[in-house]
Amino acid sequence: MRVREVLIIAVLVVSTSLWVASALTRQARETATPRPDPPRDAATSATPAQPVTARPAGFVVTFGEFSHQDTARRQARLVRSKGYLATVSRSGPSLRVISRIYDDRHQAEFWAAIFHEIGIPATPVSVGSLGQTSAD
Repeated sequence: MRVREVLIIAVLVVSTSLWVASALTRQARETATPRPDPPRDAATSATPAQPVTARPAGFVVTFGEFSHQDTARRQARLVRSKGYLATVSRSGPSLRVISRIYDDRHQAEFWAAIFHEIGIPATPVSVGSLGQTSAD
């Protein structure tokens, strides 16, 4: 009985090894074959890509507007200490502490409500209304 078990295990090991080797060989053959470039028509090759200058769409959560950088950085550290992303951003003469960009207002409102629940004042704002340049 012991010899039979050893033989079965040996057959399984060999067959598995052969299967893995054939799969690796097949994969190597497929990846080694160069793929041709997709055909280009006159319209796509003649028109260069236009640079994107528009501001990203979306919403952020603001955690306050401050006149002193130290105060703004302290607020950003408080938000980060709760495990959330926050950065200090210049908005005209003042500094704002803002979250990451959310796709829609609903997401920003959802997170603003969560921040309120943990005691951090937060307001959802559209990115287009910020006029921001990074300060932190």
